[in-house]
Amino acid sequence: MTISTKDINAFLLQAARDGVIDRGMGAAILKQVNAKRRRTDIAIVGNLYAHNRDRNPLFKGGARGAVVNNYIYNPGGRAMHYALVPSEWGERPYATGQMVVVGNVLGPGPSTRRPMSLLRHHRGGPCEVYLADNLAIGQADDVPLLEIDSRAAPGECRVLDVRPFWSPELVALPAVEAACAEALADGVHSADVVLNILARSRDPGPPATIMTPDALRLACEPIADCARYDSLRRAV
Repeated sequence: MTISTKDINAFLLQAARDGVIDRGMGAAILKQVNAKRRRTDIAIVGNLYAHNRDRNPLFKGGARGAVVNNYIYNPGGRAMHYALVPSEWGERPYATGQMVVVGNVLGPGPSTRRPMSLLRHHRGGPCEVYLADNLAIGQADDVPLLEIDSRAAPGECRVLDVRPFWSPELVALPAVEAACAEALADGVHSADVVLNILARSRDPGPPATIMTPDALRLACEPIADCARYDSLRRAV
């Protein structure tokens, strides 16, 4: 793989109010990889995506690239996704896209849909995906890192056991090394801090709120009322 386009160590942000994405607020930068524009050898490395509703990043049909060591915080509807739009292809046969996704972290926020997979194969289209050493923070254990759209044909999205391509220019940090790098960047040199960062990254987050069925609701709900307590005591 020879890298033709490389995004590295950038901040890719969409404006948000109080950490919540506003549909009416524009994005400062949104990244989209499009095979029609010959962007087929892409490396997206070491970036921060924050408060973007979509495109964290988006790979269009037939695009090929590596997404390595990125942090995606508070995505709205989708984190990373692959989408082929049939109207953009006309009579041409679909090309198979490829995504190598290594060492990325998905962090939930106020606008994050749950459950949310790190990568969604959206709208169908032939695609091959390789996933390794990625973390999805705050998601249940049964939420897969890859979500395949129900509209996709059987076998249209293939999960590979071996990387289909890799550039010698790319060096992926595993999760432990990334945690060490975060601690060093903060000027802290402690094993306890590194362990805390790793534990925090694997924190499942608060459980989902369960609504109380009407049959289990109390007819007389408890309230902080001392006079009410005294009246009950006198009745006894």
